[in-house]
Formats: sequence, structure tokens, C-alpha cells
Amino acid sequence: MHVSSLVAASMMAPFVAGHALIISVQGLVDGKQAGPVGQAIGYDRSVPLNGDLRHVPIFNQRGIATWNGCGQNILTGTLLAAKVAQAQVGRGEIAQALAGGQVFMVLHQVNGDGNGPFICGIDAAATAARGSFKKLEIAKQVPGANPELNAVATTNHPLIINLPADLECTGTFGTKENICLIRCQNFAINGPFGSCAAIQIVTELKSLYKRDADGEDASVKVKRQEEAGPEKKDPEVGKGASDADIAKLMSRFDTTTKKAKRQEEVEPEKKDPEHEDGQTCSDY
Repeated sequence: MHVSSLVAASMMAPFVAGHALIISVQGLVDGKQAGPVGQAIGYDRSVPLNGDLRHVPIFNQRGIATWNGCGQNILTGTLLAAKVAQAQVGRGEIAQALAGGQVFMVLHQVNGDGNGPFICGIDAAATAARGSFKKLEIAKQVPGANPELNAVATTNHPLIINLPADLECTGTFGTKENICLIRCQNFAINGPFGSCAAIQIVTELKSLYKRDADGEDASVKVKRQEEAGPEKKDPEVGKGASDADIAKLMSRFDTTTKKAKRQEEVEPEKKDPEHEDGQTCSDY
């Protein structure tokens, strides 16, 4: 069932299992988390991450040139980016990043329909209008080979994107200016699945953690020199997340469900039906 039947599906089935969505968004400075933790549009913390992901956005445009809006989900229907972002500003849930820096997102995957690869685009005006998204470079991709379906345990993946050095965001929501809208989605046949997220571009960010895994001081405030020539700018500002950095970042977002973990410890005949080989979550 495709997105055109989404509303009908919500009335027909009280529990519809999702496939993948972004649960956290944050800027990176030299591979370290920086600035506020943002929330993806459509993500609802009150919905448990146990396979019943009624808040998972589903899109009906595949080519980035045709992207329009931020999709729909079972929980709320059409996701209105402007309305949601306005509310997120009031709750302090808009992530910040540097132009030329990186954005670190946590992708929560339920089954093979939620695997990678993902494609991401950015809308500088934050309108989510058709044709407004421009393709972004992905520094850390979600594993997978869509559109092939395969059985996987519920898990989280890092999804890291590089922002253009000349990025200028012009969106305004509430008291926040310089906001862009990011949209990431996969190529699932039953989807695509993914999320939108608003980010604010700022001129400085400070790492939230004073020391990294090796005990090295990482509390470095990065300042963007707007008037400096390209040769004077640090090309590594906001970049350089190593595998160790990514592992540490992901350890703070380990929300893998106990139910999924339990599948590795029980005999095959005792596995829960929705996690058996060859079975996937219900289609929308």
C-alpha cells in the first residue's frame, strides 16, 4: 500500500508498524556534538520505538527535483513543516550547525524497509515547496541495498551530512531566523521512508563535551570568519568525525528495544512473529 492510501490505512488498522525515521538531529564540531538537540518533524517521543511507529513519515516523491513537503504519517496525517517547526522553536528543539560543517542524525530502523542508502536534500528557504530541495553530500551513509527487503533487528544508525560552505538559510520561525529544512529518505518500494528536520545556521558552536574518549580537551569554540578569504578558513571546521567519534555519538542514543535484543538470545521457535525471517512490518 502506498502513501495515496495512507489515510484509509489509518482508519483500517489500529496498529501500523513503521520502517525508519530520524529521532535526533544535532550539529557537529570536529566530530563532537554541538548545540541543541533537534527533533525531526513527525517524531513523537510518546510513541514507543517498538515497531509500532505510527509517526514514521512516508513520502510519495522519489526524485529530489519533485520533492514537495515533508510527507505524511499514520499518527497525524500530512506533516506541515512550518507548523511543526514553529512549535519546536518554542520547545528548543531546533538543531544548530555551521555553514560548511556537518549535521549528525540518528536514524531508527525497524526492518529492511528502513535500510539505506538514503538521499538528503536541503531547502534554504524552509518552505518545503516542490523543487526547493538541493542535494546534500552524505559523509556517513545508512547501510543497506534498497529496494531489496531483508529481515533486520530494530537498531539505530548514524546519518551524517555535509553542509555547503556557502549555505545561507532564510527561513524564520518564531524567534529563530536563518533556518533551513533538511529532508532525508530512502528508496524503499513501500515508502520511501525518512524524515524532515529544521536546522538553524549559526556563526559559532561549542562542543558539549569537554573531553573525548582519549581524554583530550575537546571544548573548542569554533568561530566562522565571514570576511576571511577561502584560503584563511579552516576546511575542517565541523568535520572530521572518525569511526571512534561516531561510535561515541551513537552510544548516547542507544534506544534499541529490549524486545529486539531478546531475539538473539532465544531459540528460533520462540522468536516473536514480527521478527521472524521473511516477515516485515505491515505496509501502509
